[in-house]
Amino acid sequence: MDYAGNRMMGLNNIELITDRPLQLNLQEIRDAFIFVGGDAAVEITRLLQRCSSLKVLATSRVPLHIYGEHIYTVPSLSLPPPAVAAHPQDLMDYEAIQLFVARARLHQPSFAVAPENAAALVEITHTLDGIPLALELAAASLQRMTIVQLDGLLHHLEGD
Repeated sequence: MDYAGNRMMGLNNIELITDRPLQLNLQEIRDAFIFVGGDAAVEITRLLQRCSSLKVLATSRVPLHIYGEHIYTVPSLSLPPPAVAAHPQDLMDYEAIQLFVARARLHQPSFAVAPENAAALVEITHTLDGIPLALELAAASLQRMTIVQLDGLLHHLEGD
């Protein structure tokens, strides 16, 4: 039975996972395990109990508080001052900008820091606190929207 078939039958996907060699599609895992708050800890604990050799890498701003958890704090990358530099190219001196631009170019090869997008770029990196994973995910969204739209969406989500 495949993942889709199990889901259609109404079976709990976690109950289907046993301590045997298993190849899972990363996208299926991502789709199946999107949790908020304590639910993630409960479900991951259930998985760990069923699969003794399972290793879980979770990214979060808060610990799960489960047995065996090891916390590694990823420091924020350096950020430019909140005001846009006189020359947008000066923004490339900051780690958060470098990472965002590098990842944006994976989706938009011609992406470059320019006077038209410098303010949005600074806002985005500050809104995301220079957190590497957040910057990577935000840059990937440039497949579907412009940098100005992304900046607006982040402000909307923040409630500004």
